[in-house]
Amino acid sequence: MKRDFSLGDRVTLSSLGAVRCPRLAGKIGTVVGWGVYVNSVVIILDGSKSRKTIHSAYLERFLEHVEGRGDEIGKPGLVEARQFIDS
Repeated sequence: MKRDFSLGDRVTLSSLGAVRCPRLAGKIGTVVGWGVYVNSVVIILDGSKSRKTIHSAYLERFLEHVEGRGDEIGKPGLVEARQFIDS
């Protein structure tokens, strides 16, 4: 089975995740691994020290807007890579 997320992806709760886990709604985190089950994703929320295992249906990629480019990306390291390629 293909995984929906890669290590280092920035994620936030989907609308289903916000309904099921209201305390985590609006928080952003980073994928750091996978759980025991096929559909579980291990994340660390920004500002947190501990890891959380969450069902992949509760997560979606967090897209960050890059100023001046007009496009969106999901991984912070891509900004530097794209700037290097463009120059």
